[in-house]
Amino acid sequence: MSETVVNTFGNQQAGSRYPRNNLTKDHHLLSSPSGNNTRVGKMLHLKNAAIVKNSIFNPARFRFENSYAHILSISAFAQFRKLYLYLLPGKRIDRAIWISDEWSAEYYHWLSDALPRLIAVENLRHSHVVLLPERYREKPYVEQSLQLLGFRWEYYNITRIVRVRELVSSAHTAPTGLFHKPAILALRNRMRLPALIANRKIYISRKKAVRRHILNEESVMNLVISMGYEVHFFEDYDLVTQIKLMSETRFLIGLHGAGLTNMLFMPEAGSVLELRRENETHFNCFYHQAIALHHHYYNLQCHTNTDDTHIADFTVNGDALKKAIIQMEADIAKFIL
Repeated sequence: MSETVVNTFGNQQAGSRYPRNNLTKDHHLLSSPSGNNTRVGKMLHLKNAAIVKNSIFNPARFRFENSYAHILSISAFAQFRKLYLYLLPGKRIDRAIWISDEWSAEYYHWLSDALPRLIAVENLRHSHVVLLPERYREKPYVEQSLQLLGFRWEYYNITRIVRVRELVSSAHTAPTGLFHKPAILALRNRMRLPALIANRKIYISRKKAVRRHILNEESVMNLVISMGYEVHFFEDYDLVTQIKLMSETRFLIGLHGAGLTNMLFMPEAGSVLELRRENETHFNCFYHQAIALHHHYYNLQCHTNTDDTHIADFTVNGDALKKAIIQMEADIAKFIL
């Protein structure tokens, strides 16, 4: 099956200065980038809250506040069986903020789901600590991002109860994979470094990743290098280095994966080319992110050795990739003019 380039430009509202592309053949693969969430702006304020494993327990109402601490549904039995921790000694914290859930330790979810919630309570950064499970220590970008945003943090052992005199949590700003535009734009404004010139062309390699590789990556890297792109392995860089690099980037190319999350730090109106699994209809998070950030979004559909995007290995058609890059760069040149 042939590979297809899909180009959908950033802000698609009526009257937008971001033009729609006329290649509509595969737009049905991309869901509408709605980031609406009826819970945006809702805040949880609890006195004498209890943190039981990875859940928030409200003793006053004898219930778990699941919507603030979880994405997946959890049975009442599974929740209440945790309450044996009340019988064990625990930790006491005066004032804390909660922004985590089952997935938020991972890079994409930390930047896209957790940190936007933190922006909503930034007025508390001097009085409250961000409360996190111990396993977040293993993710250097967690502390680096909190430090950049001016928050303090504290870890806890999930095998012990934590009693918090005053706990605050903001609702998720959008369902995971979608984006509430004001929240993600505010986060970009807080974290992005100003750049006088943003003209770098970056290709993100997943060669060092545990899974999801490009089988013919050597030829892909040779192609993008010949077209003026730098090849980077983001897992080798700390968060500040990635932010600095992206703040100077105009064009970003990468296989579907966490590295593309860094478009968050690109100046507005950048161009993003995502290498996607052929006929993929589910994993549209980077399309949604690009539109929320006012970037120009493109994707190149590629053949894979399995229909499971999480573990698939990709084969990229070099001619199609070259054509996509030429189109992307020509479009941005016309936009600037």
